[in-house]
Amino acid sequence: MSQGTVTAVTITTLLASSAVAYLAYFDYKRRNDAEFRKALRKNAREHKKQEDLKKTSEARKIENLVKKSLAEEPIPESINEKEKMFKSLLNQGDNLTKSESTYTEAALAFYKALHVYPNPAELLDMYDRSMPREMVDQILTMIKVVPPPAFARAFAAAAAGVD
Repeated sequence: MSQGTVTAVTITTLLASSAVAYLAYFDYKRRNDAEFRKALRKNAREHKKQEDLKKTSEARKIENLVKKSLAEEPIPESINEKEKMFKSLLNQGDNLTKSESTYTEAALAFYKALHVYPNPAELLDMYDRSMPREMVDQILTMIKVVPPPAFARAFAAAAAGVD
């Protein structure tokens, strides 16, 4: 074997054994040191709290965005206007989907299309099969925050059937 190969194998072995030694040390500390366990739990709680704050603030931001958008452009009443709006929103959302930086705007357009579509559950299923997961998650968050009227009616009917 050449000198370079021996050096590479030696360094790799040293790094691997260092990683295994650290894992063994960490596991020993975790099992036997109460203060270490307490610190790990505290860090986990703080991390969870930060994640919850982030989700809450994101949900508020999305709720404000949805409400503002629905107030600026109300849902039409006539079927022809709804159809025109639906096509317009799908085209707008499709154009915005091309860039990840505009996923929120695209998700908002697709969310508003759910408002005017006669069967939003079917449309949501199509979204799920044809869109990036991040965008579908944003649409689902928007639905949780401000459900379209058809979903609200379906939820109310399901709740009435459960009682």
